[in-house]
Amino acid sequence: MNDRERILRGENALPSLRSIMHVGFGIAGLLPTLASASTYLVTRTDDPAPGACSAGDCTLREAVLAANANSGVDSIQLPAGTLTFTSGEILVGDDLSIEGTGIATTTLFNSLPTLFHVEGATLDLSGVAFDGPPISNDPPNAILGDSAASVTLNATRIPVNGGGVTLQAGAGPTLAIHASDVDFAIVSSTNGTVEVSDSRMNLLVLNQGDIDLHMQRTTVEGLTQPLVPAGISIMTSGGVLIEDTEITNAQQGIIVQGTALSSLIFRRIRYHDNSLPLHVITNTGLTIEESEFSDNTGTAGMPGALFLGNGAQGNVFASTFARNTGDGDTGGAVHLEVGAHALIVNSTFAANTFTVNAATAGARGAAIGLLGSSSNPPQLTLNHVTIVESAFGPVGMEGSAIGVRGVPADSQTIVLNSILRGSCRFENPLGGTFGNAHGNIQSAGHSCGLDSATNLEDVSASALALGALGDHGGPTPTYLPAANSVAVGAANMTFCLPSDQRGYLRPVADGCDAGAIEIGAADDHIFVDGFE
Repeated sequence: MNDRERILRGENALPSLRSIMHVGFGIAGLLPTLASASTYLVTRTDDPAPGACSAGDCTLREAVLAANANSGVDSIQLPAGTLTFTSGEILVGDDLSIEGTGIATTTLFNSLPTLFHVEGATLDLSGVAFDGPPISNDPPNAILGDSAASVTLNATRIPVNGGGVTLQAGAGPTLAIHASDVDFAIVSSTNGTVEVSDSRMNLLVLNQGDIDLHMQRTTVEGLTQPLVPAGISIMTSGGVLIEDTEITNAQQGIIVQGTALSSLIFRRIRYHDNSLPLHVITNTGLTIEESEFSDNTGTAGMPGALFLGNGAQGNVFASTFARNTGDGDTGGAVHLEVGAHALIVNSTFAANTFTVNAATAGARGAAIGLLGSSSNPPQLTLNHVTIVESAFGPVGMEGSAIGVRGVPADSQTIVLNSILRGSCRFENPLGGTFGNAHGNIQSAGHSCGLDSATNLEDVSASALALGALGDHGGPTPTYLPAANSVAVGAANMTFCLPSDQRGYLRPVADGCDAGAIEIGAADDHIFVDGFE
């Protein structure tokens, strides 16, 4: 496998300059306004040997050459139609804005290895669509940037046959993608920022350097027959915030590895129908808030929704994990190993399971699984969590709720004020137990080893009366127990949280309810600053 293939697949390999340039490169930034700026009107759609850009007779290449020679932030206006290019890459050496008439009317047909090469400048591109001849491999470069170049894309479409966007080398560049459709972007060996909003992407790779990412209101979506695997690959330091974003049909999901990040936050994301989980294998803290992980099917021994390893510190709040399928031996939805810590609060797990092959081999912990380690034990803490097993688990699966591998000293599990409608499986099914457990309910049976003095065991499904997973208020699906459920008032007040998964206040009456939902609570949020 060459460097280019490693980059497109999101592997942690520092690519050579030649391989990066072969893939394609783009960078984005806002353009300052200077008095000496000029506007050039492109009137031709062909690409002959360049001459002067004159009134009524000017190609895009001629306009860029004129702008390079003129100081200031120049602008180029493109006509409607399809512009073709045959004379090699177009070098952008000075700050420049290029504007088409819209993605439905102005097309740049790129049959070159690289179309725009931005060197140490800013390129602001808007209102255009790229296109190119059919390809079976090696996508071309729509935009290649280096030497601290920056690129902003607004209302721009770049399909994979039209090229990718790649940024490399230099301190402080910016790649900004707004209201655009870009199949892939790679930012490598640089320090800078990436902003993506109101857009669609297939693949984003942050490889080496100190790069900050803010993605919002965006869809990361795999294609039916992708030339590059869909997903997000993060192998950099810096801060990452992904919010109000959908990740779906992604062959590589989201993978975070390498250097620890300064922050890693996923807020209100929908992660569904992916082939690999959100996969964090670096010693970094991450936060997941008000998010939904559903209908993901792990491959290659992975869980469906979330994998934490190598010391990752995960905090999950007000989120739902539903109908995920694991393909490994531990953890259908969530898997912890090698020093990973997870605090899961006010969250719901519903109908998670394993593939037939994994279950046949004795897979353990359909909702959450811990793989013990004597040298670096993983740790799990649940508080006000509701876990409901799948109605039809595959034969051979062990622990339809929680599963642990290894002797007790190899992992630590604390479960508080939670509902476990399913079974637990420890290394020794008769002697396993949680390290600390208060205010919980297991339905049915005694497999979780709860102390009956501080928990309720072997509760029938009818007495638990959870109802169906659905919209019961709040940002994510939940179970709303009936008013006569044994969950009412069953929680330990010492560990009672001030709100439930929906953000509704606890407790309603004298007691605090077990599980993710407070029965009878009203929509009366407490905001982060403490004010109502």
